[in-house]
Amino acid sequence: MWSGFARGQSSWEEHGTVELWNRVGNAWQLNATEAGTASLILLPPEGMSDSTGCTLRVRWQQGFSGSNANFTRLHWLLDSIAWSASAVPTIPSDTWSVSDEHGPLSFMHLGETGTQDSIRWFGSGPNDSWDAVIAPLHHAHFADAFDIELTWSQNADSDTVLITIARVYEDGSRSASEWCAQSTHGVPVGIGFSAHFTASNTEAAAIEILEYGPHVPDSVRPFLQRASWGGNGELQLAFSEPMNTSSGHVVQEAGQDSLPLSWLGSPSRKCFALPAHSPGSILRFQLSGFEDLNGQQLADTSIAVYPVKSVAEKGDAVIVECTAAAPVHGDVFCSSIPQTIPSILEISVYWMGAPMPSRPLSLGWGGTVCSSLGNVPLSPTNGCRGWPNHAHYSLPFIRR
Repeated sequence: MWSGFARGQSSWEEHGTVELWNRVGNAWQLNATEAGTASLILLPPEGMSDSTGCTLRVRWQQGFSGSNANFTRLHWLLDSIAWSASAVPTIPSDTWSVSDEHGPLSFMHLGETGTQDSIRWFGSGPNDSWDAVIAPLHHAHFADAFDIELTWSQNADSDTVLITIARVYEDGSRSASEWCAQSTHGVPVGIGFSAHFTASNTEAAAIEILEYGPHVPDSVRPFLQRASWGGNGELQLAFSEPMNTSSGHVVQEAGQDSLPLSWLGSPSRKCFALPAHSPGSILRFQLSGFEDLNGQQLADTSIAVYPVKSVAEKGDAVIVECTAAAPVHGDVFCSSIPQTIPSILEISVYWMGAPMPSRPLSLGWGGTVCSSLGNVPLSPTNGCRGWPNHAHYSLPFIRR
């Protein structure tokens, strides 16, 4: 019976080239002095098993573009008896040949040509090579450096694992969870991490174990993150996590049939429908019956989708620039044209699908809208980084 110690544990048993890593809590940062290879084998004091299932969240950082000379691997260790033996087996840090010294495992690898690379998931093949593809990984293309959070979810007494992936931004915030993979696999009894690097990347890899323990059933409902018009007049919907693509109804008017839905993959968190509407019209929809991969249902949702003009007409309020006055939080200035807007009803800023608290608005010099926002995660070097993809602006104006 699992005692519960592993969920937030800090006593991982470390093996490998431990001297080449700096550890803070449950995070390990590469700290080499010259080019080479570094490896970590991390064994918990109490590993998971088929009877417990497993929920595992790992933050994986690679500070360089993957190539044959620079790559990292995330290893999923199997068979607790083999790995807890006095002579701990090794992990294939930089080789593609299976060795008798390698313990039972599979690993994810990024680094091939240096361009257009994706994370790939390998097990041992019939020719004593680590070349058997376990499952294709979706949303795992990273041409440059990356920082991701990967979640492993495996029910008790199940040989099927579901994996989701999310990007982690500089301020610690994360993107919506994207579908990554599903495969038959044993429950991990530990984690391995390795890096192969040149002299310019001796500190450019890290791993953090955010959670490891028995499977935790999903108790979080999905939510609608964004609704917008596409370039071809389609209604585009984006949810907070991968959804069951057999679920869901979108009704344009009461009493009508649900609109046909097309999903961008299966599973996916994005879909679109083609409602009948006149250009420039405001349409209202009712969403019902949507659920995520674990059966958690989206609360019935009513939405109104407003048209966006492609060309501004005389007298329209046009936001031409949004800038942050402080690197972390503070005033947000939106420059508007024309300069004849006398007052403002409200401004709503949504970050990562969640509304940010705002304080009173004012109309500044030259038609500038000023809104003081609390704790909006902005980058001091990139201004409103991520806003085009992750923000929604609602700016109702009162005209003279």
